[in-house]
Amino acid sequence: MEYLVGIDDTDSASGMCTTYLAYYITSSAKSFSVKAYPRLVRLNPNIPFKTRGNASVCLDIDTENPSKAFSEICNYVKKLSDVSHGANSGVVFAKKETRNKIFAKVYQHALTGVVNHRRVKRILEENNVPHYTLGNGMGLVGASAAIGFDMKDYTFELIAYRMKENWGKPRIIDPKSVVEMDLATFPQTFNNFDYEKERVLIAPHGPDPVLFGIRADNPEILLKAFNLIRTEEQPDGYLIYLSNQHTDAHLCKKIEEKSFSSGWVEGIVKSVKRIRGGHIMVELHGVGFPLAVYSPTGDLARVASRLMKGDRIKAYGGMRKPSKNHKMTLNIEKIEVISVERNIYTNPTCFKCGIRMKSEGSGKGFECRKCGSRRKCKVVTTIEREILPGIYLSSPRAHRHLTKPYARYNSYRITEPFYVEKWFCAESRNLLLSK
Repeated sequence: MEYLVGIDDTDSASGMCTTYLAYYITSSAKSFSVKAYPRLVRLNPNIPFKTRGNASVCLDIDTENPSKAFSEICNYVKKLSDVSHGANSGVVFAKKETRNKIFAKVYQHALTGVVNHRRVKRILEENNVPHYTLGNGMGLVGASAAIGFDMKDYTFELIAYRMKENWGKPRIIDPKSVVEMDLATFPQTFNNFDYEKERVLIAPHGPDPVLFGIRADNPEILLKAFNLIRTEEQPDGYLIYLSNQHTDAHLCKKIEEKSFSSGWVEGIVKSVKRIRGGHIMVELHGVGFPLAVYSPTGDLARVASRLMKGDRIKAYGGMRKPSKNHKMTLNIEKIEVISVERNIYTNPTCFKCGIRMKSEGSGKGFECRKCGSRRKCKVVTTIEREILPGIYLSSPRAHRHLTKPYARYNSYRITEPFYVEKWFCAESRNLLLSK
């Protein structure tokens, strides 16, 4: 019998990782087997109570004893979740056919807004779906959403894990090997190395068990990429996930003017100004909130600074909660320039006096304040623009897990996920639960 098992919120800022739990379960399962790539599902990146990447996982399992399998999984979650440091774990154990009936809407809402975990718990109870919680149970949202992942677009990630004795120690990954891997596998893999800052992008910086992660459109290329990376520690093992990462799934609808929501807004630029710190603030006609592009976004901030009045854009991002000193603001993570204004309109210059004329009001023409000469129309000057219509993203180092990189805009995505023979390897791992 096939079941989908959603798991979320097992980590904290102090350690652990929900994907590691999926890796451990895959290698340790006794009463069931994991049939396919586990799903690594990223949810709304603007949620304030996330740990790092707001990730949940879903396992596609096969079992002859569902009750025993559910109990075994709950025991793993209880043993490995970092509840003492704030994890609020959730496990959902659902029949495969219930995905669209119950979970698809939870996934969509969890991508773009805030979902109440108590409401999700009621839905599970009303539909007699087995579930398990630790802490306040907030993880039920991500666990349910992971099951509801629609796979309309997807990528793959190979995550290599560290042996327990290395957790919390600095990761030493040869940057030259990352560059070599990137050159050998791009654009099938992406966001491996920041050439502007000469920075490795595949490795996290926290105390979690992840050594590095490589992302791609094709699972086969991940094995080649993995074998090109040189590190000073032996990986515990690795697992390939099917994921919604790098699909822009959270930017799928017009944004709601609510704190922490994700989406897009379209309009004509009213004003652009640079503020302290090099950040760019943009106003759109008819939009009641400002748009912000922050200097750490690099390329995106440079593009935003070149916008001008009259440009039509579509801005994508998340709503920042209002504060005492700031209005609710859309933090931009992608800009689509639809059209650019090429004409500048200025008050005419007096032929006699050589000074700029003053407008007498809308439709009333212009008058020289010195000699009284009059002219009817503004002067139109056509200019060359530094930006053209198109999609503009932040520098790779500022990408979120869900950000769709340039490499994927023209890529061929496989229509059905296929399985490479060595999608899972745990030959080196130490048995945590046996100690």
